[in-house]
Amino acid sequence: MADRSDYDKIISAMELCCSAGYIIPCVALAYTLIDSLAWLLYGDMGLGSGKRFTMWVEQYLLPELPCECSALDLYAARCAILHTLSSESHLNRAGRAKAFVYSTGLSSSKIEEAASVLFPNDKTIGLDVNAFVAALRIAAAKFEKQVQSDAEMRRAVGTRFQKKYAFVTEAQLLGLARALRGRRTEDGKGREGDSGTPT
Repeated sequence: MADRSDYDKIISAMELCCSAGYIIPCVALAYTLIDSLAWLLYGDMGLGSGKRFTMWVEQYLLPELPCECSALDLYAARCAILHTLSSESHLNRAGRAKAFVYSTGLSSSKIEEAASVLFPNDKTIGLDVNAFVAALRIAAAKFEKQVQSDAEMRRAVGTRFQKKYAFVTEAQLLGLARALRGRRTEDGKGREGDSGTPT
């Protein structure tokens, strides 16, 4: 099972990437985290990943972002980064979403002003990555607080949380193997003891 601290570590990794100037890895981690949190909340409701993503973003992230964008804009950006490491997805090509231009230390308006010169034919949204990370940290905390205060949400999220990826050390793996080997040996002895001819 994954530990809740795994999510804190992802946000910390985003902050480390951002401070080191690794903008695309930072943004990729951000979209991956949103995917995971959305799955925790909506995973068993028969919704596709896009619907889960946009619903979670609308409820938790959009109110915290410093730029004007829609959940669909962010989903298009997520698809562009995670699928092709680019700024364009099928939603952008279809004219259904604006493309993001990422920067650090600039306001959204300043980024968009520069983007309008660089990409005069594109509809773009400027996003300061530091602000994006800070907004996502707040949104994740809001989500966690709501889960803790709602028994039904806590039960549903807890069930899915049990399925999360778990990291196992070599020592843990060897210990588990020894325990299983010992159990099989005991089971084998038990079967041998029960194999006598019935009277």
